[in-house]
Amino acid sequence: MVATMVAMLATTLLLWARDVSTISILIVLLLMYALPLYKKLWFSVTFFIQLVGIFVLLDAIRSPLYLLDGRDLGDGANLASQTWLPEIFWVVLWFVIALSCLRVLWKSGASTPLRS
Repeated sequence: MVATMVAMLATTLLLWARDVSTISILIVLLLMYALPLYKKLWFSVTFFIQLVGIFVLLDAIRSPLYLLDGRDLGDGANLASQTWLPEIFWVVLWFVIALSCLRVLWKSGASTPLRS
């Protein structure tokens, strides 16, 4: 498992990282995903992972709304040209999927007791 993560980090650094800030972000992300594998009982690690997950999910809800700019740019416009469905359909679909994920996670989190 560790060898796989090191190989993935090395590949990502070689193919994607171009500056020190990107390398720092990649290392923080690697630690964020690797630390719970070794320290499962730390409440702070679990809380941090959940906090990052919340921010990612909220960004997934907000991001499709940027496509409602009136210009024919972006993924929604590309899908509209390929499928003959309007761009608003794709934006609403992405928004509904993100809200559905939030609702499922909210309900599953409400039924899970907090660990200390």
